[in-house]
Amino acid sequence: MRSAYLLMSLLLLCSAIIPAFAAESPDAMGKRIRDMEKANLVLQEDLARTQLELDNTLTKLKTEIVARKTMEAQLAEEVAFRTKQTEDLAKQSAELTSAMNAKLTDLKDVLAKQAEQIAAVTTALDSEKNTRIAAETDAAKLRAKMAKDNKRSHIIGYALSGLLGAVAISR
Repeated sequence: MRSAYLLMSLLLLCSAIIPAFAAESPDAMGKRIRDMEKANLVLQEDLARTQLELDNTLTKLKTEIVARKTMEAQLAEEVAFRTKQTEDLAKQSAELTSAMNAKLTDLKDVLAKQAEQIAAVTTALDSEKNTRIAAETDAAKLRAKMAKDNKRSHIIGYALSGLLGAVAISR
């Protein structure tokens, strides 16, 4: 943009100088040429500075482009890495779920078998309990009968002893 202004200034200067050359003396023309050479030198220095600024800006832009491409590549690698991690985690999760489901099924089977065994043991214990209760009831009845018979036997024994003692005395 600055170079466009410089170019316009140079054209304006040239348009003012060309008609003046026709009417000037050689000394004046020499002075004008030196002034023009000085102006040209100033313009060339400005042009060189502008070119240097453009080169610096271009270098900065190229550096930024390289940095952005590097960041894009790193981001792409990170995305690929994260995608692979996500896939690996999903695969591990599926494997663990499958293994846990298998273990859960096995555990359910074991628990069902244990429940059957507990039911069988409970049934056997209930049967044995009922048998013992019946046996204890029979034993209690038998003890009560024996106690009654013992009591009767004692009474009969006392009565017989008393009779035998009375017979022995009467004799």
